[in-house]
Amino acid sequence: YVKDGKLKYLYDTGDFIAWLSNYADLHIHSGSELISKTEIFKTVRDTADYYESISKYPFEPMPDDIYLLNGIDYCEGTEKLDKLLEFFTPASPIDKVLLKAAFVTPMLEILGGRPAFVIDSTSGRGAGKTSVVDTVGDLFGGVITVPTKYFKSKNTTDEVNKSLMDELGRQKRVVLVDNVAGFFGSDMFAEALTRKTIQGRLSYGKGTEFRRNDLTWYLTANDAEYDADAISRSVFLKLGKHKSDPNWENKVEAFIEKHREQILGEIRNLIRSDSGIEGKLPMRYGTWCEKVLKNCCTNANEY
Repeated sequence: YVKDGKLKYLYDTGDFIAWLSNYADLHIHSGSELISKTEIFKTVRDTADYYESISKYPFEPMPDDIYLLNGIDYCEGTEKLDKLLEFFTPASPIDKVLLKAAFVTPMLEILGGRPAFVIDSTSGRGAGKTSVVDTVGDLFGGVITVPTKYFKSKNTTDEVNKSLMDELGRQKRVVLVDNVAGFFGSDMFAEALTRKTIQGRLSYGKGTEFRRNDLTWYLTANDAEYDADAISRSVFLKLGKHKSDPNWENKVEAFIEKHREQILGEIRNLIRSDSGIEGKLPMRYGTWCEKVLKNCCTNANEY
Protein backbone atom coordinates (compact mmCIF):
# COMPACT_ATOMS: atom_id res chain seq x y z
CA TYR A 1 0.00 0.00 0.00
CA VAL A 2 1.02 3.63 -0.43
CA LYS A 3 1.34 6.05 2.48
CA ASP A 4 2.57 9.63 2.12
CA GLY A 5 3.74 8.85 -1.40
CA LYS A 6 5.90 5.93 -0.24
CA LEU A 7 5.40 2.22 -0.75
CA LYS A 8 4.86 0.19 2.41
CA TYR A 9 4.89 -3.61 2.62
CA LEU A 10 2.71 -5.98 4.66
CA TYR A 11 5.24 -8.67 5.47
CA ASP A 12 3.27 -10.61 8.08
CA THR A 13 0.05 -10.82 10.06
CA GLY A 14 1.17 -8.11 12.49
CA ASP A 15 1.77 -5.65 9.64
CA PHE A 16 -1.62 -6.50 8.16
CA ILE A 17 -3.55 -5.96 11.40
CA ALA A 18 -1.73 -2.68 12.03
CA TRP A 19 -2.63 -1.48 8.53
CA LEU A 20 -6.25 -2.64 8.86
CA SER A 21 -6.67 -0.81 12.18
CA ASN A 22 -6.24 2.48 10.29
CA TYR A 23 -9.50 1.85 8.47
CA ALA A 24 -11.67 0.00 11.01
CA ASP A 25 -12.34 -0.22 14.73
CA LEU A 26 -11.10 -3.75 15.29
CA HIS A 27 -12.40 -6.10 17.94
CA ILE A 28 -10.36 -9.28 17.71
CA HIS A 29 -11.59 -12.48 19.32
CA SER A 30 -10.30 -16.05 19.21
CA GLY A 31 -12.23 -19.26 19.06
CA SER A 32 -12.34 -22.57 17.22
CA GLU A 33 -15.25 -21.45 15.05
CA LEU A 34 -13.72 -18.08 14.17
CA ILE A 35 -11.35 -17.26 11.34
CA SER A 36 -7.87 -16.48 12.64
CA LYS A 37 -5.88 -13.34 11.89
CA THR A 38 -3.37 -15.43 9.95
CA GLU A 39 -6.09 -16.95 7.78
CA ILE A 40 -7.52 -13.51 6.99
CA PHE A 41 -4.06 -12.20 6.08
CA LYS A 42 -3.34 -15.17 3.80
CA THR A 43 -6.72 -14.80 2.08
CA VAL A 44 -6.14 -11.12 1.37
CA ARG A 45 -2.60 -11.82 0.15
CA ASP A 46 -3.68 -14.67 -2.13
CA THR A 47 -6.58 -12.74 -3.69
CA ALA A 48 -4.85 -9.37 -4.10
CA ASP A 49 -3.99 -8.03 -7.55
CA TYR A 50 -0.66 -9.37 -8.83
CA TYR A 51 2.02 -7.10 -10.27
CA GLU A 52 5.27 -8.16 -11.87
CA SER A 53 7.07 -5.12 -10.47
CA ILE A 54 6.57 -1.71 -8.86
CA SER A 55 7.77 1.56 -10.32
CA LYS A 56 7.88 5.16 -9.13
CA TYR A 57 8.16 6.35 -12.74
CA PRO A 58 5.97 5.51 -15.73
CA PHE A 59 6.68 3.67 -18.92
CA GLU A 60 4.96 4.55 -22.17
CA PRO A 61 2.75 2.73 -22.81
CA MET A 62 2.24 1.66 -19.20
CA PRO A 63 2.11 -2.16 -18.80
CA ASP A 64 -0.82 -3.62 -16.86
CA ASP A 65 1.47 -5.79 -14.73
CA ILE A 66 3.51 -2.90 -13.29
CA TYR A 67 2.20 -0.98 -10.28
CA LEU A 68 2.82 2.74 -10.74
CA LEU A 69 3.31 4.60 -7.47
CA ASN A 70 2.97 8.12 -8.82
CA GLY A 71 0.63 9.04 -11.65
CA ILE A 72 2.21 11.27 -14.30
CA ASP A 73 -0.17 13.10 -16.63
CA TYR A 74 0.59 13.65 -20.31
CA CYS A 75 1.94 17.15 -20.97
CA GLU A 76 1.82 18.82 -24.37
CA GLY A 77 5.04 20.08 -25.93
CA THR A 78 8.59 19.69 -24.68
CA GLU A 79 9.24 23.11 -23.10
CA LYS A 80 10.75 21.92 -19.82
CA LEU A 81 12.57 18.96 -21.39
CA ASP A 82 14.19 21.28 -23.93
CA LYS A 83 15.13 23.68 -21.15
CA LEU A 84 16.80 20.83 -19.27
CA LEU A 85 18.81 19.90 -22.37
CA GLU A 86 20.15 23.46 -22.55
CA PHE A 87 22.35 22.64 -19.57
CA PHE A 88 24.42 20.47 -21.94
CA THR A 89 26.43 21.23 -25.07
CA PRO A 90 25.86 18.78 -27.93
CA ALA A 91 28.53 19.02 -30.62
CA SER A 92 26.12 19.34 -33.59
CA PRO A 93 22.41 19.56 -34.46
CA ILE A 94 22.32 15.78 -34.90
CA ASP A 95 23.91 15.31 -31.49
CA LYS A 96 21.21 17.57 -30.07
CA VAL A 97 18.59 15.14 -31.39
CA LEU A 98 20.46 12.17 -29.91
CA LEU A 99 20.84 13.95 -26.57
CA LYS A 100 17.08 14.37 -26.43
CA ALA A 101 16.64 10.70 -27.33
CA ALA A 102 19.02 9.77 -24.50
CA PHE A 103 16.62 11.40 -22.04
CA VAL A 104 13.45 9.95 -23.61
CA THR A 105 14.52 6.32 -24.14
CA PRO A 106 14.28 5.05 -20.51
CA MET A 107 10.53 5.64 -20.55
CA LEU A 108 9.89 3.59 -23.69
CA GLU A 109 8.10 0.35 -22.81
CA ILE A 110 10.05 -2.24 -24.76
CA LEU A 111 12.08 -5.16 -23.49
CA GLY A 112 15.56 -5.59 -24.91
CA GLY A 113 14.82 -3.50 -27.99
CA ARG A 114 16.69 -0.25 -27.45
CA PRO A 115 20.21 0.84 -28.41
CA ALA A 116 23.01 1.77 -26.05
CA PHE A 117 24.16 5.39 -25.99
CA VAL A 118 27.91 5.89 -26.39
CA ILE A 119 28.78 9.40 -25.21
CA ASP A 120 32.09 10.92 -26.30
CA SER A 121 33.26 14.50 -26.74
CA THR A 122 35.16 16.72 -29.12
CA SER A 123 37.07 18.33 -26.27
CA GLY A 124 38.28 15.39 -24.18
CA ARG A 125 37.55 15.22 -20.48
CA GLY A 126 35.30 17.65 -18.63
CA ALA A 127 32.60 17.84 -21.32
CA GLY A 128 29.86 16.52 -19.04
CA LYS A 129 29.57 12.98 -20.42
CA THR A 130 28.97 11.31 -17.07
CA SER A 131 26.77 14.24 -16.01
CA VAL A 132 24.39 13.45 -18.87
CA VAL A 133 23.86 9.94 -17.52
CA ASP A 134 23.61 11.12 -13.91
CA THR A 135 20.93 13.62 -14.95
CA VAL A 136 18.95 10.98 -16.85
CA GLY A 137 19.24 8.79 -13.77
CA ASP A 138 18.01 11.63 -11.57
CA LEU A 139 14.82 11.72 -13.64
CA PHE A 140 14.28 7.96 -13.47
CA GLY A 141 15.33 6.90 -9.99
CA GLY A 142 19.10 6.56 -10.11
CA VAL A 143 21.97 4.93 -11.97
CA ILE A 144 23.44 1.43 -11.82
CA THR A 145 27.19 1.69 -12.43
CA VAL A 146 28.91 -1.33 -13.98
CA PRO A 147 32.74 -1.24 -13.94
CA THR A 148 34.38 -1.40 -17.36
CA LYS A 149 36.65 -4.22 -16.17
CA TYR A 150 33.73 -6.66 -16.24
CA PHE A 151 33.60 -6.38 -20.02
CA LYS A 152 37.29 -7.21 -20.36
CA SER A 153 37.18 -10.40 -18.30
CA LYS A 154 35.51 -13.76 -18.76
CA ASN A 155 32.86 -15.26 -16.50
CA THR A 156 31.71 -11.93 -15.04
CA THR A 157 28.06 -12.06 -16.17
CA ASP A 158 26.88 -13.14 -12.72
CA GLU A 159 28.64 -10.19 -11.08
CA VAL A 160 27.00 -7.73 -13.47
CA ASN A 161 23.56 -9.30 -13.08
CA LYS A 162 23.76 -9.09 -9.29
CA SER A 163 24.00 -5.30 -9.50
CA LEU A 164 21.10 -5.21 -11.97
CA MET A 165 18.86 -7.44 -9.87
CA ASP A 166 19.43 -6.60 -6.23
CA GLU A 167 16.81 -4.64 -4.27
CA LEU A 168 18.16 -1.24 -5.34
CA GLY A 169 19.01 -2.26 -8.89
CA ARG A 170 15.47 -3.43 -9.60
CA GLN A 171 14.20 0.09 -8.95
CA LYS A 172 16.47 1.60 -11.61
CA ARG A 173 16.46 1.55 -15.39
CA VAL A 174 19.63 3.51 -16.27
CA VAL A 175 22.98 1.67 -16.50
CA LEU A 176 26.36 3.41 -16.80
CA VAL A 177 29.65 1.97 -18.01
CA ASP A 178 31.99 4.87 -17.31
CA ASN A 179 35.30 5.83 -18.91
CA VAL A 180 35.55 3.22 -21.65
CA ALA A 181 39.01 3.36 -23.20
CA GLY A 182 40.93 1.29 -25.74
CA PHE A 183 39.00 -1.47 -27.51
CA PHE A 184 35.47 -2.39 -26.41
CA GLY A 185 33.59 -5.47 -27.50
CA SER A 186 31.73 -8.05 -25.45
CA ASP A 187 29.24 -10.86 -25.93
CA MET A 188 27.85 -9.99 -22.51
CA PHE A 189 27.16 -6.42 -23.69
CA ALA A 190 25.29 -7.68 -26.76
CA GLU A 191 23.25 -10.04 -24.60
CA ALA A 192 22.37 -7.25 -22.16
CA LEU A 193 20.85 -5.22 -25.00
CA THR A 194 18.99 -8.11 -26.61
CA ARG A 195 17.32 -10.34 -24.04
CA LYS A 196 13.81 -9.55 -22.81
CA THR A 197 14.59 -10.81 -19.32
CA ILE A 198 17.71 -10.78 -17.18
CA GLN A 199 18.44 -13.71 -14.92
CA GLY A 200 20.99 -14.49 -12.26
CA ARG A 201 21.64 -15.40 -8.64
CA LEU A 202 21.63 -12.81 -5.90
CA SER A 203 24.38 -12.81 -3.29
CA TYR A 204 21.95 -13.59 -0.46
CA GLY A 205 19.44 -15.76 -2.30
CA LYS A 206 18.97 -19.26 -3.58
CA GLY A 207 17.92 -20.20 -7.07
CA THR A 208 17.62 -18.04 -10.15
CA GLU A 209 15.97 -14.61 -10.09
CA PHE A 210 14.51 -12.72 -13.06
CA ARG A 211 13.79 -9.09 -13.95
CA ARG A 212 12.35 -7.35 -16.99
CA ASN A 213 15.05 -6.01 -19.29
CA ASP A 214 13.76 -2.44 -19.28
CA LEU A 215 17.30 -1.05 -18.94
CA THR A 216 18.93 1.63 -21.07
CA TRP A 217 22.73 1.42 -21.24
CA TYR A 218 25.06 4.41 -21.46
CA LEU A 219 28.81 4.27 -22.12
CA THR A 220 31.06 7.26 -21.63
CA ALA A 221 34.27 7.13 -23.65
CA ASN A 222 37.46 8.88 -24.61
CA ASP A 223 38.28 7.96 -28.23
CA ALA A 224 37.60 4.27 -27.66
CA GLU A 225 37.28 1.71 -30.45
CA TYR A 226 34.42 -0.77 -30.77
CA ASP A 227 33.82 -4.07 -32.50
CA ALA A 228 31.27 -4.23 -35.31
CA ASP A 229 28.60 -5.80 -33.12
CA ALA A 230 28.82 -3.09 -30.45
CA ILE A 231 28.64 -0.41 -33.16
CA SER A 232 25.50 -1.95 -34.65
CA ARG A 233 23.79 -1.94 -31.23
CA SER A 234 24.66 1.65 -30.29
CA VAL A 235 24.10 5.26 -31.19
CA PHE A 236 27.00 7.66 -30.81
CA LEU A 237 26.49 11.04 -29.16
CA LYS A 238 29.20 13.70 -29.04
CA LEU A 239 29.34 16.65 -26.67
CA GLY A 240 31.15 19.92 -27.29
CA LYS A 241 33.18 21.96 -24.82
CA HIS A 242 31.30 22.40 -21.56
CA LYS A 243 31.08 25.89 -20.09
CA SER A 244 32.57 26.03 -16.61
CA ASP A 245 30.05 26.89 -13.90
CA PRO A 246 30.72 26.00 -10.24
CA ASN A 247 26.96 26.04 -9.55
CA TRP A 248 26.01 23.97 -12.59
CA GLU A 249 25.17 20.78 -10.70
CA ASN A 250 23.02 22.60 -8.16
CA LYS A 251 21.15 24.41 -10.93
CA VAL A 252 20.39 21.15 -12.75
CA GLU A 253 19.20 19.42 -9.57
CA ALA A 254 17.00 22.39 -8.65
CA PHE A 255 15.47 22.50 -12.13
CA ILE A 256 14.61 18.79 -12.07
CA GLU A 257 13.22 19.00 -8.55
CA LYS A 258 10.93 21.85 -9.59
CA HIS A 259 9.81 20.51 -12.97
CA ARG A 260 10.17 16.70 -12.69
CA GLU A 261 6.50 15.85 -13.21
CA GLN A 262 6.16 18.11 -16.23
CA ILE A 263 9.38 16.80 -17.80
CA LEU A 264 8.23 13.21 -17.35
CA GLY A 265 4.76 14.11 -18.65
CA GLU A 266 6.32 15.71 -21.75
CA ILE A 267 8.45 12.62 -22.36
CA ARG A 268 5.39 10.39 -21.97
CA ASN A 269 3.42 12.45 -24.45
CA LEU A 270 6.34 12.61 -26.89
CA ILE A 271 6.59 8.82 -27.12
CA ARG A 272 2.89 8.41 -27.89
CA SER A 273 2.94 11.19 -30.50
CA ASP A 274 2.94 10.73 -34.26
CA SER A 275 5.85 12.63 -35.78
CA GLY A 276 4.46 12.37 -39.29
CA ILE A 277 7.98 11.52 -40.51
CA GLU A 278 8.08 8.66 -42.99
CA GLY A 279 10.84 6.24 -43.85
CA LYS A 280 13.01 3.75 -41.98
CA LEU A 281 16.64 3.69 -40.93
CA PRO A 282 18.85 0.65 -41.60
CA MET A 283 19.34 -0.25 -37.93
CA ARG A 284 18.18 -2.93 -35.52
CA TYR A 285 15.74 -0.96 -33.41
CA GLY A 286 12.62 -0.27 -35.46
CA THR A 287 10.25 0.42 -32.57
CA TRP A 288 12.76 2.74 -30.90
CA CYS A 289 13.21 4.65 -34.18
CA GLU A 290 9.45 5.09 -34.57
CA LYS A 291 8.57 5.96 -30.97
CA VAL A 292 11.67 7.86 -29.83
CA LEU A 293 14.07 8.96 -32.55
CA LYS A 294 11.45 10.23 -35.02
CA ASN A 295 9.65 12.14 -32.27
CA CYS A 296 12.91 13.79 -31.19
CA CYS A 297 13.49 15.12 -34.73
CA THR A 298 11.93 18.35 -35.92
CA ASN A 299 11.78 17.31 -39.58
CA ALA A 300 12.48 14.47 -42.01
CA ASN A 301 15.93 15.79 -42.90
CA GLU A 302 17.11 15.45 -39.31
CA TYR A 303 15.83 11.88 -39.22
